[in-house]
Amino acid sequence: MKKLVYCILFLGVISPLFSLAQDSDNLKSPQEKSWMIEVNFDPFNDDGVFSFDQLQAKYRLNNKTSLRLGLDLNYKHNSTSSDDYALESSTKNTLSERSFLFGFRPGIEFRILENTKISPYWGAELAFLSKSSSSKYVDYKRRNSYGDEIYDRTTLEIDGAWRSITHQYMENTSGYGYSYREYTTTNYNGERSYSSFGFNLLLGTDVYLIKNLYFGFEVGLGYNVKKYKKIKLVSVSPEERNHRIVMTTERTTYPSSKSKEIDFYSNNAIRVGVYF
Repeated sequence: MKKLVYCILFLGVISPLFSLAQDSDNLKSPQEKSWMIEVNFDPFNDDGVFSFDQLQAKYRLNNKTSLRLGLDLNYKHNSTSSDDYALESSTKNTLSERSFLFGFRPGIEFRILENTKISPYWGAELAFLSKSSSSKYVDYKRRNSYGDEIYDRTTLEIDGAWRSITHQYMENTSGYGYSYREYTTTNYNGERSYSSFGFNLLLGTDVYLIKNLYFGFEVGLGYNVKKYKKIKLVSVSPEERNHRIVMTTERTTYPSSKSKEIDFYSNNAIRVGVYF
């Protein structure tokens, strides 16, 4: 409901602006040496209506050519602590997950129509992205020791990804009737660290509502090379040896990999900007 309200408010704001834009004084588009700054507007985005993780600035060299620079910023942090559990709880599993994405996209635009209310353009840009991730998980495993149930604390630290556990229940048939067994699958592909380089051909349009305010759309064809970084796991868990519990450390490394892609893309959000 909140997203629908935002969408209605946005349409309510821009509708009268189109009427104002009929005045020739309001049809003025950005001129030479003008700066333009824009963000994404998406009323159906779960992370927020306005998105600043793809902030973009443009500089008009003249009425036909503009230089542009886009910035990609995104930080995520998920965590739970032992305080989130009841005091009598035997298993207080905790986690801490972090990821940070940074990128920049220098480019250039060429206006197809100059000094018009609807201003289509074509252009090109380079794209550089780098993402880092880390996570830590504290789990408790149950074991039976001479009739007593004991919960042992295990720790897993990951450099380069987040952990994901999938639970699946499957029917098990036997001569004694039906039963269900639980199967778990663990992978380390979530928020994986990587670096990438790309080149994009662009086609878009800007619509100038009134002086100093516009919105736009953009699509393109891109080539991208992405290198996923190594994933390093350090696991510390108890192990029973000669009726004694000792802590053991296990280290595992998953190799890096590389992918290449040529594909069409589009910005699903509306770009809203100001110029001055």
